[in-house]
Amino acid sequence: MCHTDHETSGCFSLHVQTTKYKPKILIQLLNRYSSQAEAINGGLPQNASLDEHLRVASEDIHTWIPDRDFQGLAVVDWESWRPVWERNWDSKQVYWLESTALVKSRHPDWSPAQVDAAARVEFEEAGRKFMEETLKLGQQERPNGLWGYYGFPNCYNYYSHKSTNYTGECPPVELKRNDELSWLWNVSSAFYPDIYLSLELRDLSREVLLYTHHRILEAMRAAGAPSAPPVFPYARIVYTYTLDFLSQEHLVYTVGESAALGSAGVVLWGDHAFSKSQSTCDAVKSYIDETLGPYLVNVTAAATLCSQTMCSSHGRCQRRNQNSRAYLHLDPAVWKIVSEKKPEGGQNYIVLGEMRTREVTFMKSEFQCKCYPGWGGESCSKLIQG
Repeated sequence: MCHTDHETSGCFSLHVQTTKYKPKILIQLLNRYSSQAEAINGGLPQNASLDEHLRVASEDIHTWIPDRDFQGLAVVDWESWRPVWERNWDSKQVYWLESTALVKSRHPDWSPAQVDAAARVEFEEAGRKFMEETLKLGQQERPNGLWGYYGFPNCYNYYSHKSTNYTGECPPVELKRNDELSWLWNVSSAFYPDIYLSLELRDLSREVLLYTHHRILEAMRAAGAPSAPPVFPYARIVYTYTLDFLSQEHLVYTVGESAALGSAGVVLWGDHAFSKSQSTCDAVKSYIDETLGPYLVNVTAAATLCSQTMCSSHGRCQRRNQNSRAYLHLDPAVWKIVSEKKPEGGQNYIVLGEMRTREVTFMKSEFQCKCYPGWGGESCSKLIQG
């Protein structure tokens, strides 16, 4: 094999680094209700001090992102309440109850319909201010960061074993509610939907693909065009709340599907459970070395080749037909992934191979370019004057 770098019509050697950004999750919400329904810092957004929240948020930013020129993923964790009134179900109903009680205390003579309508308006307007101003603060303090909220947009297309004729499509009412959040999409510089797989999906195939496919597509739809924020789906290497690792097929349907649809990357999220014992640490390492690592390198290399071949390295490839089964995968008959142990531990990967005409033809027939900001044209070769 030859080793001429970045020659799409000849030979190719690539050192792959799969982690470009280290995501920062920061800014915990001050005003919320505890699991015992106890109000913390006012509980409701309409009861809380936005100025105090932003003061603490600024401290968090300076603590967790000390570099003003930070260019990575800046993810805000915002899970206590949801900005659309109707979405505060189950344990979040306390925000409905307390919001209506607040209005009723001021207007005891109002009808239930009047109280409910006013409570919704007050809650959503206050919530919007908190969420908008938090992102604006982040962009002011760290302007090169990719700011957005974890889990947004959400498709609410969850699978249940009771589901019949599951399509994975987002319910129409949820599409409408996401449209109501256009103000949030307009101030976000990146989107971070989650595509975590629950344990009940472990033995399924078609349903998993439909589930992740439509969640990613909804983030793309909300992002809009032409200057759409990049999408970085959150995925796990295990089924939620377990230490059971994803199958090879499900890696394709999460990581691979994200890449094929034009996501900018994938955030692989885990927690302290991975390191709770030596055996779990060993199991994680084995999975990374034998299954996850080689697949991430495969997809990353294929995406890089496609970007070079089709998009002048100024854009990323995405499917022409969103519903096709075309993936950005290296042909094992042509490409070889070599792993070497690094002295400090871990693996270093090198991809060796030669780009063939057949592969170029496949890429051009199945994929198109999504140009990076500042570039345009079919092959992203046209510099756009800003």
